[in-house]
Amino acid sequence: MLATLEAHRTARPTASLAGEVGKFITAGANFTAAHSTYATGSLAGPDGYLDYPDGAFQTLAGLVNTNPGAASGNFSAGSLEEHVSGSYRLVYDGQLNFGYTSNASGGLLLANKGGTFSTLTLQQLVTSGATGYDSTIGNTVLKAHGAIVSDGNIFSGVVDTLTRTTELFEQGGRITGTFNISGNATAIGQGTASATVSGTLTDYAQYYVDGSSALISGASMAVTGSTVPNEQQLLANAANFAGNDVISVSLPAIVNTNWLVAAGDGNDRISVTGGGARLSVNAGTGRDSIVLGDNGHAVNGGEGIDTVVLAGNRAAYTVTGVAGGYTVGAAAGGAVNTLTGVERIQFADSSLALDVDASGSAGQIFRLFQSAFNRAPAAGGLGFWLQAMDNGYSLEQIADSFTRTPEFLNLYGSITNLDTLVTGLYVNTLDRQPDAEGKAFWMNGLAAGVSVAQVMLGFSESLESQALNAGLIANGFAYTPYG
Repeated sequence: MLATLEAHRTARPTASLAGEVGKFITAGANFTAAHSTYATGSLAGPDGYLDYPDGAFQTLAGLVNTNPGAASGNFSAGSLEEHVSGSYRLVYDGQLNFGYTSNASGGLLLANKGGTFSTLTLQQLVTSGATGYDSTIGNTVLKAHGAIVSDGNIFSGVVDTLTRTTELFEQGGRITGTFNISGNATAIGQGTASATVSGTLTDYAQYYVDGSSALISGASMAVTGSTVPNEQQLLANAANFAGNDVISVSLPAIVNTNWLVAAGDGNDRISVTGGGARLSVNAGTGRDSIVLGDNGHAVNGGEGIDTVVLAGNRAAYTVTGVAGGYTVGAAAGGAVNTLTGVERIQFADSSLALDVDASGSAGQIFRLFQSAFNRAPAAGGLGFWLQAMDNGYSLEQIADSFTRTPEFLNLYGSITNLDTLVTGLYVNTLDRQPDAEGKAFWMNGLAAGVSVAQVMLGFSESLESQALNAGLIANGFAYTPYG
């Protein structure tokens, strides 16, 4: 079903924010232009109506006449509906002001004096199959909520929520934020001007009748009149996401166009399901969490410590190191996820560190354990030191703390015995006896004041050490998150 809507959007693109605001204004202007004289009506209050020769009508609620019985004066209403059968209904809620004078036949001539509007609702009423009916999405309902002031022509104010539903596809769509709007209603109605829109979009929610959805919260998107409130376009623009955003996209298994979640800066939480290879993530800069509801996606974690979250236990997945990253798929087979720039995987029962290359924290800690203790780190110990490095602790600080442990001293003996220390580092780190030149180099360094921690890092981070350990940690290794 969503695939059909994708094709529809290609043929009939979503209107911009200025265009959406303009729909309310144009509908009101069109009604006024076509209905200058009513046939029958009553404005006695508290409710009133005006019927027009073409079958259109207006209904008013909460009428208050400030000059009851007078030939001219003013009245206000809390609600006004303008209804054109087979076309649309436009409802204004708020404080609406009108002037009136009596004509020679005893009727009233009305003058729109504007007011303050809290809600505007525009509902299409086109009969299925009739001219103007959209057979793909059906009729549309637009609603704007906020505080808008008008003098009957010039309007301005703030819209905080804009919603849209369609008869056949959209179960509900909503954008919230602070949208400053203004314009000349007459010019917009005549098509010679557009509404001016500026502000910030904070939340976006779109639900479809097939269960698909796209949700954004905690955003701070700068918007203008040209901004298109289309979730596919908003999600693909990393500039829209500069803070700590929460983004959720759920699509059918098959879609016809590519969907990219480009999360930009900040520590984001992103959830994706469906869409297969057509739904991908570029998490941008920050410490991001990417929840994968199924397989087949490409995830680029970008800069920072990024974690992919999977619902199943570790045994349910295969993780394989490949050029540039990792593939993760169900052990039983099927589609796989491709991970690039992702440092960690969180399963339901365990976690896996993937940052095992020369500059990755997990790989550096693993090699340091081999040098310091001649063993791989336990899952809990690795989790503790990973958290320390993620929070700014340096590898040299960790190495220095290792040299003070009983385990290190039991393995190497007194660190004042430089021959024993250097020989042990060669054996434990590189699995070989020292060559004479190399041994002399490190012993001279220690004698000259280079710290034991610095020398140990020289061994653990050497190209030889990296090559020896690469195969052991190529597919990542388990750790227990600390805290």
